[in-house]
Amino acid sequence: MVSLVVASVAGCVGTTKVEPSHPLMGATVESAKVYFIRPKSGFKGVADLPLTISLDGKKLLALSKGQYTLLSLASGTFEMKVDSFTVMANGAMTSASTRAPVTLSKGETQYLVFSIISGGYTFAPFTLSKEQAVEAVQKLTPIGMAVKEPITER
Repeated sequence: MVSLVVASVAGCVGTTKVEPSHPLMGATVESAKVYFIRPKSGFKGVADLPLTISLDGKKLLALSKGQYTLLSLASGTFEMKVDSFTVMANGAMTSASTRAPVTLSKGETQYLVFSIISGGYTFAPFTLSKEQAVEAVQKLTPIGMAVKEPITER
């Protein structure tokens, strides 16, 4: 497993970890370029923990708050699962997850942002346009392939 560690400007450490052996990983002419974006949400506690993102039933990455990365993935429609944590009314920490189908298009660049959904305790992927993605990553740290290919206006 490849670990990428970057210290954020605020001084705390955030870690985005990619699973390079995931069966959908790899740059080919059939691939989609997909940016995974995790904005700084302003939440504290368990909502700040990395999100575990699985694709087609296998863990793909752990995405930390305030970071984004770029992956080359096989094209097709797959089930995406996003695991996070929340705190129950009794104060106990528990896991929460959402599942959604995602379609990755051959030769396309796609931008997925992970935000808290209605109800405030689970995260889900939302598709952004390139213009929206440029705005969303203004104060985020690029990780992995996104360091060499950051999201910019051009």
